Amino acid sequence: MNPLSRQHRASFSARIFIKCTVQEEFIQTAFRQWVYLTLDGLQADLDGWLVFYNTQRPHLGYRNKDRKPIETIDQFCTQLRQNKTKLVQQES
Repeated sequence: MNPLSRQHRASFSARIFIKCTVQEEFIQTAFRQWVYLTLDGLQADLDGWLVFYNTQRPHLGYRNKDRKPIETIDQFCTQLRQNKTKLVQQES
């Protein structure tokens, strides 16, 4: 796969996340509950929601398999460390 198509796929995923997930799960709810007088207030709430989204809310995507994104990232990092350790052991 060439880097351009990988970049296109990442860009598409980011657009979907913003257009669908953020719009439906955060913005619509936030604007029904609050009147934001400054962007700082909106940014603070968005930051809090992103922490919740990535660390507390399970995801149903095929990569996450009902895990929280932070759990998926932790698992990936653990696998990388294990693979690196195996490579170092093989080289010595």
